[in-house]
Amino acid sequence: MASTHTKKSAYSTNYDRMSGNCTLHVAVQMVSIISPTITPDSYILDNACGPGIVTEQIKLLHPDTKIMATDLSLDMIHETKVRMKTNGWSNVETDVLDVRSLSTLEDGSFSHVVTNMGLPVPGDPTSGLKSIKEMFRVLKKGGVAVMSTWADAFYKTARAVRPHEEPQTLMALGPEILRGSWLMRQMEEGGFENNVEVRPSATFTSASSLEELVDNMMLAKGMFFGGYTDEELVEAKGILGEELKRLRTFEVDGDGGVRIGMKAWIGIGWKKGDEGENKKSTTSFRTSRAFATSSTRYVTLPEPNQGPRTSIPPVHPERAEGGPQGTNEAIFKATQEAAARPRKLRGITETYTAYGVTEVLYKECARQADYTIPQATDNDAELPKTEDGEDLGVGEGWWHTELGLKPTFSTWSQVTMLHMYLLSARFRCFPKEVERTWQQHLTDHFFYDAENKMAVNHGMHARGTRNKYLKDMFIQWRGLLAAYDEGLARNDAVLAGAVWRNVFKGNEEVDIKKLAQIVSYMRRTLAGMDSVDDQKFMTGQMIFGGPKDEAPLVALKSKMMDLPFDKAPGKPMPPKK
Repeated sequence: MASTHTKKSAYSTNYDRMSGNCTLHVAVQMVSIISPTITPDSYILDNACGPGIVTEQIKLLHPDTKIMATDLSLDMIHETKVRMKTNGWSNVETDVLDVRSLSTLEDGSFSHVVTNMGLPVPGDPTSGLKSIKEMFRVLKKGGVAVMSTWADAFYKTARAVRPHEEPQTLMALGPEILRGSWLMRQMEEGGFENNVEVRPSATFTSASSLEELVDNMMLAKGMFFGGYTDEELVEAKGILGEELKRLRTFEVDGDGGVRIGMKAWIGIGWKKGDEGENKKSTTSFRTSRAFATSSTRYVTLPEPNQGPRTSIPPVHPERAEGGPQGTNEAIFKATQEAAARPRKLRGITETYTAYGVTEVLYKECARQADYTIPQATDNDAELPKTEDGEDLGVGEGWWHTELGLKPTFSTWSQVTMLHMYLLSARFRCFPKEVERTWQQHLTDHFFYDAENKMAVNHGMHARGTRNKYLKDMFIQWRGLLAAYDEGLARNDAVLAGAVWRNVFKGNEEVDIKKLAQIVSYMRRTLAGMDSVDDQKFMTGQMIFGGPKDEAPLVALKSKMMDLPFDKAPGKPMPPKK
């Protein structure tokens, strides 16, 4: 946990209470995904160690591994030493060091470097790059560095108290720093170049009541609201409570306890020794397995609401009149500028543009049949099951309520992939070098989210088990592409058959009219996307309509129904015997 050298005894002593264990959840994920894996011969740097949370997780799994725990705060080092003594850890050294200057550590010393929420250093806009350069320097060839970053609600609170001032607090982080693309860029420029992955991580902070949660966070008032008067701090406390309730991941359980889902970014960088040899940007946001818009354009609201434990927030659209608006205006301008650049420069910037826009488009795909598992956080609760043994959740929207598909992981994945296919078909109209990047980022977003749902909604914490399911999903995705392509090229009957096999799992009790609505919806969506030029499409300023809008068309009587049966189009009748 990056900090300045000012004294924070109360902060370090109350760290676990203040964080609500949210950093612990991220630390567990970081240690579980690290590769190459930790062995007794590893030498690990717990960088910006805070009270020793990462060290504790490593020691639980690898008690004999050698660790160097460093932090700029003397109080945090003291907390780590207390944990060392309490838990009887051996092979752990400590030192007071700044993440931006690991001056006493030699080049190539460590097999693993772990930095949990240690960057950027608040108040130093260059600290991210400085810190990562130092991580790269002290890492051995063949070693790996894992780091994490995230956002918080304090910025809005500070602006509400002092609306005419930019917050000058230790945690006044700009919006760009809270994006995964910021972390990826810092890691690339910090020395790791192409050998980088960035993935999202779901965590949460909790307390027995909203008042307790606010009190816990206000223990760090010196960090978040430095220089405020007592009156302003009282006001800030009230506003913070309101800001927390407005968060889309804020939840209240039946006993009055509260929980706030939080999103972190985990970056993984490998020091392979080939840095500088290949400058082509191939860095990706992915898991270990790289796995419609309608004819009307829409914009999404800036503050979408989210149901409990859903990893993708539902989007409530407003019809957009005229050209690009709001935040998408900047994306639209950026795509125009990128198109005007020389081909070599376009390759460098394309991955950043594609990542951001495909994230928006993917969320639109994933929300169509999203679901929640209310019992997911209760270890003693029995999860309801379908007849096939799948975890049964709660879902809303046309696919669940009108079509009758059960709110399960398989339903969500099939409906999401159907919409991803529509985007994928449109991406094929891009220039070849551009299309490949957009396709990759879209599928990457899907597999991050799928893996996250497996862990958060279904308690699938064993990475090997998740990888097995992800591999199966990749095979399904490849087969789905071929099936829908065939249907698109041949006729509606073939396309309907593909939808029936994938979305309905070959259920013979399917409502034929509803199936026809889906086919009509897919055709109309593809036609609508085809009518939008590439630059406008690349703004991501579109959302899908819905198959329910096709009901009037499907209800129309076909002219062919008035034809004699033997004259209807199709295969000739077999000859009479």
